[in-house]
Amino acid sequence: MYSGTAGAVFEAVSLGMKAVAISTGPEFYDRAIEPLDQILEFFREHRLMEKCDLYNVNVLPEAKGIRITRQGGHFYSDDFVHEGNDMYMPHGLCVYQNNNDLTLDTDCVMNGYISVMPLTIDRADPQVYRQLSGLNN
Repeated sequence: MYSGTAGAVFEAVSLGMKAVAISTGPEFYDRAIEPLDQILEFFREHRLMEKCDLYNVNVLPEAKGIRITRQGGHFYSDDFVHEGNDMYMPHGLCVYQNNNDLTLDTDCVMNGYISVMPLTIDRADPQVYRQLSGLNN
């Protein structure tokens, strides 16, 4: 929700461009380039950019494969610790629980796969909107 990488591609799409956010963990920075040709071929083979304007890709070197995913749960959460003088400091806590659901981006990556998630800039809940739109009469 707050990634600078994802934020940049949301801005690109809002300006009429197609965009792909590519992210990896700090431990993979030196090797993150390795699977990029494989990812590009996956996008071309499945004509992904014709289907959606915006994707988030989480890269792992030496991945087991590439999977289409949807958003998983929170990985981190902040606990605000009182530091005195009405000051509170956030301390990140890992809250991730692996359910081995390879349709979720978090579980997919934690189980050794590259995650490709189609996104949209429309943040409206379509199901609730349909339910409530009759109130506009």
